[in-house]
Amino acid sequence: WDSQKLNDGVSATYRVHMHFHSPEYLVPIEELPWKNPNLAKYQPVSHYLLLSDDLPPGKHFDIQNKKLLARADDEVEFFWKIRRAIIDEGVWKIVDAQPIPLERNPRYEMILLGSKSAFSDIGNPLEKTISLAVNKNIYLLRSEEELDAIHDHEMQAVQEFTSRLMLIAQEVGTLRKQLAENLPTVPRKPKFLNQKDDRGFGVIGRWFESLSKSEEERRQEAFQLRVYRRRLAEYESAKKKMDETLDKKESELFVSLEENLKTKIRERQNQVFAKTF
Repeated sequence: WDSQKLNDGVSATYRVHMHFHSPEYLVPIEELPWKNPNLAKYQPVSHYLLLSDDLPPGKHFDIQNKKLLARADDEVEFFWKIRRAIIDEGVWKIVDAQPIPLERNPRYEMILLGSKSAFSDIGNPLEKTISLAVNKNIYLLRSEEELDAIHDHEMQAVQEFTSRLMLIAQEVGTLRKQLAENLPTVPRKPKFLNQKDDRGFGVIGRWFESLSKSEEERRQEAFQLRVYRRRLAEYESAKKKMDETLDKKESELFVSLEENLKTKIRERQNQVFAKTF
């Protein structure tokens, strides 16, 4: 549309006509909502879950709150300026230009959406070069076709993640059942410990009642009390060891899952960084 010669190249302004082949939406980016109360204790590890190929871990496209930007077959016109272009080995090369309206820039999106806390545990290559921050009011441009694919991918990722958590819960539950079979039974209290003083004298009443008992009755009660306390201590000790074993097993499975998710993050980040930096 217009051009101008520069000392070290040329500048040009183009009149661009854009045609939308499909609806385009602005979609908010949010933290993954946790909807399974039965697996609530596993929620922290969901921050390492990759729900989309172009979002940080734990983030997802809030498709339900998308905003329509353009309908299919809509058309717009705008001016686009190339500030400087040069000829390099016989080929025109753009050195500096204005951003194109509705331009998709994966590198900029990565910086905009990057969460330092989400990657610091796994060694983010950008940590030393880019100051990353989380913005809760970020909208990204995506087409209707892209959102359909994003939705399917997210549902699959969440389903696989939930299934993995269910397997952990089932494995721990099976171990709990096996250990409980060898757990001593809870001892029953001797009857005299369950008796209430209906006369309302409390401790004094029970003291007077003990005086009325024969020496043999007192010896029997003392023996029953010693047996009860010994068995109760055995049960509590065994129960404590069982709980510690279950906690250790669950922790091992939990750490394994977390490391698996972190490995996927490293692999994805290496691919993305190689393409955009």
